[in-house]
Amino acid sequence: MRDASTFGIVGISQGVEAGGPAETHNLGTHARIVDFDQGADGLLNIVVQGGSRFELHSSHSQENGLLIGNVVNLPDLRSENVPQEYSELVDLLAEIDAKSPLLKPANGEPANSSDLAYGLAQILPIAISTKIELLALNDPLILLRRLSVELDQLRRSSQ
Repeated sequence: MRDASTFGIVGISQGVEAGGPAETHNLGTHARIVDFDQGADGLLNIVVQGGSRFELHSSHSQENGLLIGNVVNLPDLRSENVPQEYSELVDLLAEIDAKSPLLKPANGEPANSSDLAYGLAQILPIAISTKIELLALNDPLILLRRLSVELDQLRRSSQ
């Protein structure tokens, strides 16, 4: 946090999150720690902010279990205003933001379509494999459309 350095986050495709071998997806995001505290259990709790996307080309595990990888940065999505047809998603993100101040997914109204989609994908209860599929999309409007479909499926499954 002191020097605002970043690290990579990738989803686990097989294995366990800690204490054992794991295979990762080949897409991830750069992240930086924006807040932290030590929990009553002694564990360090961190809040990270995601950044640019990358493709993981190779990796190896260090003796301490830390995964080190070689990545290629992916281009940022073009900045595209949120179309009116997705205003419900803007409202949903604002509602979540207001009710869950610890999450702070958007820190205000999303600046564009990809900010909106990534903000919701971060906090919605969708499978990691689906989040990876969303991360792989290179068009912000297709990204929003796909996220909208996922949200409709979540709504149907909770009824």
